Amino acid sequence: GLEGVWRVAGVPKASMSVDVELDATGGLLAITASDPSAMVREQGQKVVVLAQSGLSLAIERMGKVPFITASVLLLAWFFIPALSLGPVLSFTFWDLSNVNLGAPFELMQGKASFGLLGLVGLVAVLAPFAQLSKPKLRLLNAAPAAFLGLWFLRQLVGIGGAAMEAQQKQEQARKALQGFMGGGRAVAQPEESLMDSLGSMVGQMLWDQVSFGLGLWVVAIASCVLLVQVFRRQTATGTAG
Repeated sequence: GLEGVWRVAGVPKASMSVDVELDATGGLLAITASDPSAMVREQGQKVVVLAQSGLSLAIERMGKVPFITASVLLLAWFFIPALSLGPVLSFTFWDLSNVNLGAPFELMQGKASFGLLGLVGLVAVLAPFAQLSKPKLRLLNAAPAAFLGLWFLRQLVGIGGAAMEAQQKQEQARKALQGFMGGGRAVAQPEESLMDSLGSMVGQMLWDQVSFGLGLWVVAIASCVLLVQVFRRQTATGTAG
């Protein structure tokens, strides 16, 4: 039944992909082998066209600068190191949004558990993309910058509280040492100087291990750019009206 219509060099094989050509009445005209590479290229071209159309629609709804900036921000949030402790430990901003910088020993142990503040940060980073469905929500571009302000405030409070707690413990240790040495005024001043020097040395050792990475600057700059886009949109709208 294949004589005259089989247009392939060689005999038919099981599971062989073929193209079948029929005439107007449904009769068999020709059978040829499918080109796998051509099928892959065709599917790839369809994916590229679909991606280009989707990208064009996203840029049209959000604006070119907000869309690119929000995409870079999302990439830096999860994948670009923002802070490093020595040559071993590194943290992205996603990690930092879940830790308290006022507890450096926990940070040095690599503890970065998921928390409420991290969830708020994730929502803030994704908020600008809500414009893909509702383009008029330009104010959402300010969400990342607002979260950064909240995060820095929380870290300042945490560091301040940790510093006060460390000072209280240092004072308790000084008093205990003075009591052990007899509590005399003659030894009080040297012991105070010793405790102050020890505390300063430990703090300096910790800070010497800290280095800020590219991710922190990318997140900060991208958040500021998105914030500027909010005001530029509002100004342009008001002028046109």
